[in-house]
Amino acid sequence: MDTLKSVEVKTEEKLAIGLGLRTKQLLLASLALMRPKQWVKNSFVFAGLIFSQNILEPQLFLLTFWAFISFCLLSSSVYIINDLSDIEEDKLHPRKKNRPLPAGRITSTQAISLLTVLLAASLLLAWNLGNLFFAVAVIYFLLIVGYTFLFKHIVLLDIFTISAGFILRVVAGTVVISVIISPWLLICTLLLSLFLALIKRRAEIVSLENGGVDHRKVLQDYSIKFVDQLISVITTATSTEKWSML
Repeated sequence: MDTLKSVEVKTEEKLAIGLGLRTKQLLLASLALMRPKQWVKNSFVFAGLIFSQNILEPQLFLLTFWAFISFCLLSSSVYIINDLSDIEEDKLHPRKKNRPLPAGRITSTQAISLLTVLLAASLLLAWNLGNLFFAVAVIYFLLIVGYTFLFKHIVLLDIFTISAGFILRVVAGTVVISVIISPWLLICTLLLSLFLALIKRRAEIVSLENGGVDHRKVLQDYSIKFVDQLISVITTATSTEKWSML
């Protein structure tokens, strides 16, 4: 009898350990799916606060901080939508194949559940930050969803959509603290984001080589030479814009 009880206890312990391990793995996979490393992009929300010289105003800083959190949750929900739609393509990518969904560390059903929670939380927070901020947040969400399913497959429109996402972050940061946005700030954001998007495209072309088209069809419309020419144009435009501000 004592032996039987001992076996039952050990079995229960193993089940508890196994359950705890699976829970930990799910939490880690969920966190990876949210891509917290990409949240730094949402720091563009602070541009309005910084350039309006209100960074030392506690109330305005707090509003901008919550706006940042809202965009972090919103962008994470968009990343999940993107990963759900790109599972098969990501399996062909040398780096993206290790993401939670293509690697099988989290199921599509679990990802959808996480997406629902993140989207609801981000939009609820955005609503509480004001109608204008909520409107910008919704526009950003629709834009990036459009990018996921359509715009990223169209040459040039893909990088301009990425750039528009950064601009909307800046706009969101200004409306949440009710300051007038500077045209120069928008232009600088546009040029910088276009530059970053082109650098990303160039890196994809180089790293994926002949397999790039299998992963992302739009890469067949890009070439190293074409991207370098676009980068040169953006760099020249940035220099011209810089001198016009002096």
